[in-house]
Amino acid sequence: MELRDYRDNVNLYISGKMNPEEATSFEKNDYFMRSVMLTGKSSKFFKKCSKNIKNDPEFLKQLIDIYKDDHEFIASIVEEFSNNNPKKNKSITELNMLLDNIYEETEDEVLHPAFDYAEGFFVTVKKKIDKEIEKIKDDNERTEAGYGFDAIKDNYSDSEIVVNWFAKRYTNEILLHQPSAEFDEIIHYFYDNKNQIEKLGDRKALFDVMAYFDENLASYLYLHPRILDPYMPMLRNVLDEWDDYLENLNTYKIEQIHQEMNRYLKENHLPKDYKRLFRGIIDLTEKRETIVKYLDDDSKDYERINVSKLSVPELRFVYYMTDFIDDVFFIDNEWDYMEDTSGYGEAPVEDSKVLKVDFVNKRKIKEWYNIYRRIYEVL
Repeated sequence: MELRDYRDNVNLYISGKMNPEEATSFEKNDYFMRSVMLTGKSSKFFKKCSKNIKNDPEFLKQLIDIYKDDHEFIASIVEEFSNNNPKKNKSITELNMLLDNIYEETEDEVLHPAFDYAEGFFVTVKKKIDKEIEKIKDDNERTEAGYGFDAIKDNYSDSEIVVNWFAKRYTNEILLHQPSAEFDEIIHYFYDNKNQIEKLGDRKALFDVMAYFDENLASYLYLHPRILDPYMPMLRNVLDEWDDYLENLNTYKIEQIHQEMNRYLKENHLPKDYKRLFRGIIDLTEKRETIVKYLDDDSKDYERINVSKLSVPELRFVYYMTDFIDDVFFIDNEWDYMEDTSGYGEAPVEDSKVLKVDFVNKRKIKEWYNIYRRIYEVL
């Protein structure tokens, strides 16, 4: 049959103008029916396809892409394949992951079973990988293991669909599902100012964040940069609201510092007059230039700290508040005691840490001699 004649017959069949007997004959030809389905004209012809076609996972992958807007159809062909081929786990997993990618964009309930399947697969695999990572005794090796994406590439090297799906899933986990940090807080954690991001470029800035959590995953993202596309507008929004974020955060931090100062004075039975030292204490902190921007009183007429003239209780107060303020302003995020009313140093420890970076309890550890050194440097 000439190519032109073959195409004419495909079009004739699709239009319903073919002789019924001839149509029945063509339906027995797998190549012909594959051609009919690949035109994307209508999914209704799939029911006329043979079992060979319906049980061909590679062909079904093509159909999912072609008929991705016909959710009921693609969900039905995956369900049928899964029921008829229960032992073909790899193919079932790949097909469900392809549907889950579409569900992520549309949230159509007809595709929700695919989401459930993919999510269950993720949880199962992640538990196994996490257990293997926990067995690593060397801290550096455990850090290098990151999320374990390298294990995904090794174990599923024969399936780009699975590897790509895990890359998307891990990226989402890192950027949007921190147990104690929102997306904007993650960005502010890694970058001191928005100029750093502007210089790097938005996508490169996100690559570097991902590399901190899992270098193997970041390397994969370099080769598949579109995985980061959903997060680009989010990053741009963070940059647009950078100054407002710092204004709100640091104003709140100063309020909390005042509360902590009042708590310390009250619990240690010290006079309220010690609060006169607050502005001088700011001069002893590492982020003094930043903090001053957000103080209500920008007067230059305040008491400077002179340790030689302070009493022992005053010195202890100065040491304590200097250390506390440095902890508070260590990074441009909320710190571990902002929501704790029991006092500095008594915050509860969270049990459910998913990622390597502990955003809530991230504190800078300092020895007392460093505090003394800073105090005497300003004398």
